[in-house]
Amino acid sequence: QLREEGVQFRAGVDVGKDITGQELLDQYHAVCVCVGSRVPRDLPVPGRQLDGVHFAMDFLTQQNRRDAGDVLDPALDILATGKRVIVIGGGDTGSDCIGTSNRHGALSVYNLELMPRPPDSPAAHTPWPLWPLMYRTSSSHEEGVERDFAVTTTEFVGDGGKLRAIKCARLELNNGRLEQVPGSDFELPADLV
Repeated sequence: QLREEGVQFRAGVDVGKDITGQELLDQYHAVCVCVGSRVPRDLPVPGRQLDGVHFAMDFLTQQNRRDAGDVLDPALDILATGKRVIVIGGGDTGSDCIGTSNRHGALSVYNLELMPRPPDSPAAHTPWPLWPLMYRTSSSHEEGVERDFAVTTTEFVGDGGKLRAIKCARLELNNGRLEQVPGSDFELPADLV
């Protein structure tokens, strides 16, 4: 539909090599820069190497390839089917992992967020034109997830090289810094993180 409206898509154009930023500004009325990172932020805690601990984009990219009809190597497949899934991190990527896990037929889906639960209405310290800090529920959350806030992951626990649980602790804000709450350690069963 965008093409029918006159939008032109050009693949393989390297801004800075094929065309300069200034040339784009000179040739077009508007330039929209849409970026994302394929470089994941690792969680370097004990047990990170266990089978069952994956980066979100590896999981999501595989699903996009499946949806496109690609045949994947079954030995490398990351599937949530019948598994206890924990998604670490909120935001759009976390939400996408929650929805994908539910559509795979996960046994359960749990979402952990490092930051405290945001307020139900926009926080006073994020007035317009700032993006308002507030509690949001996406359509993926509505598909089914248990959400928990102010939680840090301290260890991935496994048996025979396979993930079986994660160890966590509660966090609290103290003078603007997140600190572990002493004695708040807990463990969650997990087959896929």
